[in-house]
Amino acid sequence: MRSWRGLAFAAVILAAPSLTSCSGNVTCDYGQATDTIIGRVIAREGATATFSIESVVQSSSGSNSASRPPELVPGQAVAVRYYRDRSRFLRVGTSYRVELSWNGSGAFESDVHVAGDPCSRGTVYANGRAINTAGWLRSHLGLLVAAIIVVPLLISLLFIVAMKGAFCRRARRGTRERT
Repeated sequence: MRSWRGLAFAAVILAAPSLTSCSGNVTCDYGQATDTIIGRVIAREGATATFSIESVVQSSSGSNSASRPPELVPGQAVAVRYYRDRSRFLRVGTSYRVELSWNGSGAFESDVHVAGDPCSRGTVYANGRAINTAGWLRSHLGLLVAAIIVVPLLISLLFIVAMKGAFCRRARRGTRERT
């Protein structure tokens, strides 16, 4: 029993730094976005999402050369390659605000903004809300931990109440038999 307490204490101490956030002392090493659009996803294939541009928020107004991005205009379709295959978080038919980077080899790239990453930037919903990138387990972890703790406590409480009731009945029976 004593070793379990020590193990639990060590786990809490070791996990504490990962649960805290850094306080603004982060240096992000990303270049500036070349363009920012509001667009609706019309197709998604692998790591690439294709947007129909609804509006252009920031434009580089470049030429069609390999070193400068092409000019983007509303109504145009643009293919965007996503880092780490994060296009899987985007839904066809949904509008997003997308910060685009021109990779110099003829393609736009972006990433999905992750709320827990201070350097994260890229694609958010059109209203500015972050996209939920947590899987089911991660987004429900608090509920699962609570259930793992609460359920055994409730079972223990019910067991104690049942044993107390049985003990009291046995004690009453013993008192009746003596009289």
